[in-house]
Amino acid sequence: MCELPNLPLLVERFDRILKERFSSFGLKEAPTKTDYEIIDVFKQVWGSTALGFCGIGGCMLTSAYTTVVYDNCSGVYGVFFGEKFAYAVWQPEKMFFDDLKEHCLVSVVQAGGRY
Repeated sequence: MCELPNLPLLVERFDRILKERFSSFGLKEAPTKTDYEIIDVFKQVWGSTALGFCGIGGCMLTSAYTTVVYDNCSGVYGVFFGEKFAYAVWQPEKMFFDDLKEHCLVSVVQAGGRY
């Protein structure tokens, strides 16, 4: 059984990530915590204990919650697997929204070429 994510913690982490990378992302103004929305939280099954991250994990099916946080200020989506930041989607295309609707977001490695 996987634990529900701590949503305020994820918003805090996403806020910190955006502010740390603010200038390199080319955002015009830094977001504030009130600019965030939790778009979706859903359980996703992964082929290893590493979830959707690169790395060594035990070879067993593992469930974890995927959470998508949206910054209304910049239009950036943050994706978390469990309570760990996976990646940001800057200019989402239809494929991202289709995957989100199907509750099946791709791993960190696949996201670079897909979204």
